[in-house]
This record gives sequence, C-alpha cells and structure tokens, in this order.
Amino acid sequence: MTVLKTIPYVVGQWVRGDRFYGRQAVLDEILAGNRESLWLLGTRRMGKTSTLKEAELRASVAGGSFVPLFWDLQGADEPGELHLSFHDALLDAEERLAVHGFDVDTFDPRDLFASLNRLRRGLIAKGKRLLLLCDEVEELIKLEMQDPSLLRKLRRALQSDGGVRSVLTSTIRLWALAENRGDTSPFLHGFAPPLYLATMTDGEARSLLRQEHLAPEARPDIDRETVESVRAACDNHPYLLQLVGKRYLEVGDVEEALARVSADEMVSYFFAVDFEMLAPIEQQILQTIAHMTAPSSGSLDQRLDLTAAPVTAGLLRLENLGFLQRDEDRRLVLANRFFQDWIRRAAADQGRRSGPATATPPFAERVTEILSQIDSQVAAGDAANPQQLLELVYDDLRQLARRYM
Repeated sequence: MTVLKTIPYVVGQWVRGDRFYGRQAVLDEILAGNRESLWLLGTRRMGKTSTLKEAELRASVAGGSFVPLFWDLQGADEPGELHLSFHDALLDAEERLAVHGFDVDTFDPRDLFASLNRLRRGLIAKGKRLLLLCDEVEELIKLEMQDPSLLRKLRRALQSDGGVRSVLTSTIRLWALAENRGDTSPFLHGFAPPLYLATMTDGEARSLLRQEHLAPEARPDIDRETVESVRAACDNHPYLLQLVGKRYLEVGDVEEALARVSADEMVSYFFAVDFEMLAPIEQQILQTIAHMTAPSSGSLDQRLDLTAAPVTAGLLRLENLGFLQRDEDRRLVLANRFFQDWIRRAAADQGRRSGPATATPPFAERVTEILSQIDSQVAAGDAANPQQLLELVYDDLRQLARRYM
C-alpha cells in the first residue's frame, strides 16, 4: 500500500470548500428553500457546524442575494456575553460587510438587537438579505433560565418580517428541553419542525472516503471493497467515516482500523453524551433493540407498546437522528457497528457495577456523570466552579488530545 505524505481525512474539526462533502439537500433548503426560519437538529459530530460554514461560503459568492453572517453562540451563557458574541461575529465578517458599506467599528457591542436591526435594514436598502447562521444554540437555554424576556425579544429579531433568514443548529438537548419546559417552546415556534441532520447518503459517503474533490494523484489509496466495508460499518456517519479512513491509512488493514475505532474512548464519549441526552423512552427503545438478535415489528411489539404515542414518536425521532435504520427486511436495527458495540458494552458494564465490586468508571462514563451533575446544579441554581470540574478530567482529556495532535 502506498503511504501518503498527508492524510486527507479531517477528524474533529469543521470543514468547508473542497474538504466538505454531501448535505446538498440541506444546503439547498438553506440557500434556496421557502422557509425563513430553519432549525438543523443533529447529534454530536454529525457535521452541523461544517454545514453552516459551507452555507456561509456558498452564500458569499458575488452576486448572490444573501449576505451570510456566522454567529457562534458557544459560551454566551449570560446576557452580556450574548451581545458580545454577536459583535464578534460582525468582526469576523468585517471585510465582507465593508463591501456593503458597513463599518463594524461603529456598531455597539453591547446591543445585538440594534446591530442586527441596522444590518438588516442596511442590506434591504441594497437589495440584499441577511443569512444569519447560528451555531451552538443550546446556550440559549441557560439564558432563558436567567431572562425569559431576552429569548422572546431574540426570537422576534430572528424572525423579522423580510430581510433576514435565520438558521439554528443544535443537538437534541434543545429539543428535549423544549418538550419538557413549556416556557422554552415559544422560542422554537416558527423554527420547528426541525430539519434533521443525520447520516450521509451512500453516494456522499463514497465520495468522502475516496476524497473525490482532490486531484487524482492526491486521493487516498482505498479500493472499492474497502470503501464499502468502511461505509457499511459506519452507516455513512461523517465523523466515523473520516476517523476510520484515517486509521485505515495509518495501519493499512481495514479490520484493524475498525477495531481501533471501536476501542477508542473518544468515540465512546460521544455516544455516551448523545445517549444521555435522549428521553428515557428513547433510551429504553435502543436498549431493547440492542438485546434483540433479529428485531422486527412483532418482537418489538412484545417488548414495547408500539401503539403508545411516546413509543411511536421515539422510534421516528431515533430513526431521523440516525440511531436506528431499516435493514433489507425493513426491520429496525441499531445504526452502526460502533454504536452497537458501545451500547452493549455499556449494558454489560452497568450489570457488573450492580454487583458487589465496583470498578472505576471509564472516561466516557465519568464525563457523562459530570455533565449530569452540571445540569442538576444549574437547575438548582448552584452551579459548580468550572475550574473544579475541569480538574476532574484534565489528565484524561490531555491523553485523548494527544491522539489528534
């Protein structure tokens, strides 16, 4: 096998341009669809940020009707930080906005609403529209707990009549909180139903693995049989495709690459966090299917009440999110080899911990426990010191980070 000087697969970072593959239907909806308020909903590492970044790039083409603005809300868990985060977005797009006559230095960093309104009106006067791409929207849940009126005001600004198309991205945590908290739901009015961002199509996955956007001489040496083996194991999950592709080029053997990814604690961590976000009935559905060797409607019906609305809704959402898929006989099965391995190991670990001997929880489970503690403390108004929480997992994080340096 030819050793590449540079491995083309990108793991754990957002991509756009030649590095971006697939999602054409979603991009068409963002850039040319009829909805002015969209919500992209997906699990971790499904490519939400990359999709927004690619939409930003494509909308930046000269002569287009949209002027894009990427707004990262991560860390904006206080009203003042929310305003500053929007001003940071303006600064990041300073050159693009200057082309349309805006001087970012004249915008007030303490008032995002005045800035947004000024930007919207100015673009309308030039025959343009603002494409506002909002990432990490879960942060708004913390803000809603502090100041519900702020979210109502923000929703009105994002859904102004004319001049702005707003796109939100989030994990399933936002959806779960919206269902469980009546005062959260109004913010999502107009954005729901969500546009699910799940696995790639077969063609998109093949194109990614072959890296068809690269020049032929720069593409990885990966034959058709290997492409199909990797694609089937990953069930077209973009992060897993990139990670397995990278491992394959490193070790030169597809089964060894799959085994290494299955044993990777970082992968287990992602699955653990995503699973923790699910509703109890959805967790029960996945655990039930995991314990069935040949799940079918009949066998599921024996274990779950398929006539119950929560079960029906849970099955549909799990399929939309990419946790479940249909096999050739239209039976429900767990989506990919790595999630199957993880959920069965997690069940086995849970069984062992219920006995007299209790082993030290692995990294992924410990982080999940910490996240649950944070949620409980925030709900009780007694949030822990972030530095104290960081110290609990610092050594493990440092070791894991070395794998991707």
